[in-house]
Amino acid sequence: MDDIAYVVLDAEDTVKKGLASFPDLISYLKHHGKSDELIDFVARKSEKKHKAFSEGESDLSPAELNDISMQLFSCKCDWCNDSRSI
Repeated sequence: MDDIAYVVLDAEDTVKKGLASFPDLISYLKHHGKSDELIDFVARKSEKKHKAFSEGESDLSPAELNDISMQLFSCKCDWCNDSRSI
């Protein structure tokens, strides 16, 4: 179960370094993970939160928006990882 932690960290580092954006990550997951219920759930929930932040009345820069979205994505992945091990 530790594998998911490393994957999330790699994805987070990729977005933080500007090699990909949060929407890039979600697009990839939705395309390559469509047969996995958990991946679909995390991608949909994370995308919904990202849209709420980007369409809201905030003055977040694209980098800040990516950072916040990745933090929420990481939390969702951690929660899902914990619930799978129960």
